[in-house]
Amino acid sequence: MRAIVLALIIAGIGVSPAMAARTAPPRPSGPPPFCISRGGGDGASGVYTDCRYYDYQSCIQAAVERGNCVRNINAR
Repeated sequence: MRAIVLALIIAGIGVSPAMAARTAPPRPSGPPPFCISRGGGDGASGVYTDCRYYDYQSCIQAAVERGNCVRNINAR
């Protein structure tokens, strides 16, 4: 029943089932270009970086609670 409802919804909005099954675009090769950086109170040893963001918007959304979105210096 659930599959039928999903198929009707997909048909109604004009998206093929093959496109609907695709959840995310393929990631580019190389390191992610964006990181979340949060500095500590004890200088460079307290800096935390989380470099796993391939687009700026997702980095900004994640950085709201954790720090600042910055460019990954290891990415080209």
